[in-house]
Amino acid sequence: MGGSSPHRQSSEKLAGMGCLVSLGVNFSTAVIMSVFGAVFCLLFAILNPAVQLHEINEPEIARQWRDGSIALRLSTLIFAASLIGTQFKYLRRVAKVKPARPDELALQIPAQLSDEERLCRDIFQSAVFALVLTILWVLRAQGVTTPATVVLSWAFLCFSDDWSIISSYSRALKGRILVSHQRRMYVANLLLVGPLLVVVWQEWGTLAVFVLGGIALSYMWYLRQFATRVAFPVG
Repeated sequence: MGGSSPHRQSSEKLAGMGCLVSLGVNFSTAVIMSVFGAVFCLLFAILNPAVQLHEINEPEIARQWRDGSIALRLSTLIFAASLIGTQFKYLRRVAKVKPARPDELALQIPAQLSDEERLCRDIFQSAVFALVLTILWVLRAQGVTTPATVVLSWAFLCFSDDWSIISSYSRALKGRILVSHQRRMYVANLLLVGPLLVVVWQEWGTLAVFVLGGIALSYMWYLRQFATRVAFPVG
């Protein structure tokens, strides 16, 4: 009487399997999109000024400082390199190749998340940032420079650096996330995605908002689902 029926257990098992399959599909998409986005942004940040060396002078540097181009280039170099490194670590673990050396900063506490789970969570968050960075570079390539894009370029530099610190803390804490860090990432996602969708709507129309907004929100939703399923923040 107190136990669940075989039919109910089977239904719960199938529901769990469906959730994992859905997570796996979306995770694969996040990996592919974030890697391609990071490579695109990295190449653009490096090659664009390289082919315009003859135009680089003091007024041009001042202009790029004012319109956020310098902030966007710096954050691209730092974030893209970190993201590609994270993807490489995950692929090494999936391929069962020689594991990386143990993290010397890791505390002697029970693991809250396995390395694979932590990397999976981190890649979902990185995918949100990669989408934002890619859109900013596409807008920049089209010559779109507004007060919103300037602020977002500098904000991305701050938030991406913040994310690097938070992920380092989480690695040392065996997957745990400080409550303050978790709240900061929620705020960062909202402050980046929300205003950027307004700019996208103004420049590209309603369809682009639905497509790009849908992708960003789905990654944020899966990030929250994954985090609440396996991660418990600590204060």
